[in-house]
Amino acid sequence: MHAVAYCVIARQPAPMARAGAPTGKWKAPEASTTKSAFELEEAEARLFVERPNMPAVEIELTRPEFRIGRHADAVDLVLDDGLVSKEHAKLTFDGRGYFTLEDLGSRNGIEFQGRIVRRLNLLDGDVFRIGGTTFRFEAKLQRLEPPQDAEMAEASIMADVEIPPVDADDVSVSSESES
Repeated sequence: MHAVAYCVIARQPAPMARAGAPTGKWKAPEASTTKSAFELEEAEARLFVERPNMPAVEIELTRPEFRIGRHADAVDLVLDDGLVSKEHAKLTFDGRGYFTLEDLGSRNGIEFQGRIVRRLNLLDGDVFRIGGTTFRFEAKLQRLEPPQDAEMAEASIMADVEIPPVDADDVSVSSESES
């Protein structure tokens, strides 16, 4: 005979946010500052590509989107590898100074530090794998600075949150027997 126990915690639903996703309250940069400070050319972004039995290649990233995969008509870098999907991943640059690597629904994902990831904000020197190919990302990264004043920092999403204790009256425990 096997006994199965279930624990159900009844909690009050959290109040709904008024609008949009939670974000930090950072000052928006001036339009001219954004345009000049975060130009893709100034980042001098590069991918160093190492494939098995092939010479290493350096690729300069000159467009805000760079696609990697097996399908020559749909990607910027073709990898002839059975572990790589036709459109495996894309690397994008946004105007805030971030490079994001995103899996496009591939079967094998992107390997980063021994784990499979679906999305990754790249930092200078990051190494990742797609199939049997190893990539090293390098760039001079310039990003918006987080707020420095106390009021802005307190309003940030990174603020500590208090979690109320669960009242014993809100917890119910039941068990069922299986034969």
